[in-house]
Amino acid sequence: MKPVKCPECGHEFIPERDEPKLGTWTTQEDEQLLHSYQAERKLIREIADELGRTQDATRNRLYELRGAGKAKAVSVAVQMTSKEYDEMRAARDNLKAAKAAERQLKNTEAELASLYSAVSELISAKRNHKNTAPQYDKLSELAETYYGGVFEEAAI
Repeated sequence: MKPVKCPECGHEFIPERDEPKLGTWTTQEDEQLLHSYQAERKLIREIADELGRTQDATRNRLYELRGAGKAKAVSVAVQMTSKEYDEMRAARDNLKAAKAAERQLKNTEAELASLYSAVSELISAKRNHKNTAPQYDKLSELAETYYGGVFEEAAI
């Protein structure tokens, strides 16, 4: 070990301990830390002396290794009357129904957009009976296959 000068008097001395380690922890140090703390039940200062780290660094590392910052499961017991419970279930069912209706509207919007593009493509010809009749037949076939025969019932 190197001699160190005292900042107050300038006297040189050799410290009893080396300078504490700084920087990243190795897996070996982590294993030794956990083993010393859990199996041997040593104090933080004893473990810090063994590892050559400061007590604060040792305590912080132990805190991290034992799952610091992880979300912990929380359960709460709530007592409700049957009326409150029924209201809660009805609200949940209403929310589910609203979400299902929103999904259905989005699907319907997509279907209408694709049908519009098909119609605009089919009716791009001149608009007289001679040109429109075959296009209308194609459109009705397309709608029938697309809606599975429900197209005519929906038009009524």
